[in-house]
Amino acid sequence: MPNNTATQVQIHGPTTTLLPFEKYLKIQEQDPHYPVGFLQKFVPYDKSLFSGNREAWGTKWDVYDLGNIELEETPNYHGFPTTATLRCTWHTAWSPCIEAMLTLSQLYDVTVKLTYIDEGGFYVGTTTIIGGEKNYEDSYSGDDVPEGMYKLFGADAWLNEFELCLPDMDDPEQVLKDMTYVDQNARKRAKRRIKKHLAQIEAA
Repeated sequence: MPNNTATQVQIHGPTTTLLPFEKYLKIQEQDPHYPVGFLQKFVPYDKSLFSGNREAWGTKWDVYDLGNIELEETPNYHGFPTTATLRCTWHTAWSPCIEAMLTLSQLYDVTVKLTYIDEGGFYVGTTTIIGGEKNYEDSYSGDDVPEGMYKLFGADAWLNEFELCLPDMDDPEQVLKDMTYVDQNARKRAKRRIKKHLAQIEAA
């Protein structure tokens, strides 16, 4: 089975553009087996020009496991058009669908921000796309994944991952000490998790 990539998605653009996106995402959320996926609907490609989904979309197949869909509208003022931000979460296979979002941004004149993590812990990152081009990208892999988790997803997500990894650590206190990017509050919480873990080992 391939690794899933869990992604937090944020799309900003004209409300009239984002409303169809929101509607379609909610259809797929309610019916995971809906025959036409979000990417297939809004980011189609000429199969004669690409070797497949991986080349055209950057991922093996369409997005799935959709959730947390919400549309936040920015009111019209001083003659500017009404805009909105569409947020959701989804999964992709093997890798995030960055190529698809580059095309989506270009086709619909929207800004896209993806923040993603591989379920196997091989990488974590964020990419912002404006005008069909990467505007910002920050990624972490290998031993740097915990730092990326902390910086991109916050202390709670990092702490949960830290706790899951405790059984594989020979010296958790030293591991935590080496994580110089962790703030004092998160460090105290991690020390409590270490203490609880060691107590469970002693009791076993």
